[in-house]
Amino acid sequence: MYFTLSIFWGCNNKNSANGIHASGTFEVTEVMIRSKVTGDATKLFVREGDTIQKGEILARIDTSDYVIELRQAEAGLALAEAQLNLVKQGAREEDIAAALEQVNQAKADFEKVSADLKRYESLFSSGSVTQSQLEEIQTRNASAEARYRASVQLLTKLEKGPRREEIEVAEAQVAQAQTIVDRIRKKIDDCTIVSPINGTILEQLIEEGELTSPGSSLFVIGELSRVTLTIYVKETDLGKVKYGQDAGVFIDSYPDSEFVGTVSFISDRAEFTPKNIQTKEERVKFVYKVEISLQNPEGIFKAGMPADAVLR
Repeated sequence: MYFTLSIFWGCNNKNSANGIHASGTFEVTEVMIRSKVTGDATKLFVREGDTIQKGEILARIDTSDYVIELRQAEAGLALAEAQLNLVKQGAREEDIAAALEQVNQAKADFEKVSADLKRYESLFSSGSVTQSQLEEIQTRNASAEARYRASVQLLTKLEKGPRREEIEVAEAQVAQAQTIVDRIRKKIDDCTIVSPINGTILEQLIEEGELTSPGSSLFVIGELSRVTLTIYVKETDLGKVKYGQDAGVFIDSYPDSEFVGTVSFISDRAEFTPKNIQTKEERVKFVYKVEISLQNPEGIFKAGMPADAVLR
C-alpha cells in the first residue's frame, strides 16, 4: 500500500519571488505483513517502534502440524521412488522362471482338458454322455485355454521389460509426491516471518499465542528511508513546475534547516482542490497534483508530521 506526503495548496500558495508555497503532513509507504499459514504465533521478535532491516525475522509460527505432514509426504515420496526403480529394473530372473513354470503348467492343463473334450464329443455322438456333461467339459476347456494364454502374456511381458507408458506413470507419481513435499516445506519456511524491507514497525497486530491463518495481518511496516510529498498546483502555476525540479521542505522541529526534495510526478489531469483545504473559495478551484520525493535516511520525517514546502 503506497501513501504520499500530502501537501495542499492553500491561501498562502502563491507564485511569489520565493516560489510556490504549500503546507501539509508527511505520510510514508506502508507494507502490510500477512501470514501465509495456519498456526499459533510462538515467538515475536519485534514490537511497535522497532527499526528493522530487510530479511530480519519478525515472528515465528508453530510448525508442529506441518512437520508431521512433511514426514508423511516424504514417506510417500520414498515409496513412489522405490516403485519407479522397480519398474525400471524390470522383472527378476526368479520372477521370469516362476512365470515360465506357470506357462508350462497351464499348457499341460489345457492340453489334457482339450483331449478330454475330444473324447467327450465322440462319446456324445454315440449317446454315451449327456448334453450337460459335454457343456461342462467345454467350459473347463475354455477356462484352461484362458489361463494358458494369460500365463503366456505375463511371461512375454516380464521378458520384454517395462513399457514406456508404465515408466512414465511411475515417474508422474514421483513428481506428484515431490510436489507435495515441496509445498509442505514451503509452508514450514513461511512459518518464519521476515521483513521484506528496511523500515519501522508501525503496528503490531498479533500477540504470542494467537492463532494465525492465511491472510491474517501481523505487522504494518513503514518504509521511512524515502517519502513522497504531494502538492496541488493551480493551472497558472503548472507551467513553472518541471520534472526533477528542487523543492525546499521545512519542519517545525528543525526550524533553521531546509530539506531538499525533487519533483517526481506531475499529473496531466485537473481535479478539484482536496477537501482538506480550509476555505470554500479554494476548494472549488481546479488544481493539478504534483509529487515530490525526499530521501529520509535518518528517519527525521515522521508519519503525520506537519511541513511547509516551497517549489522554486
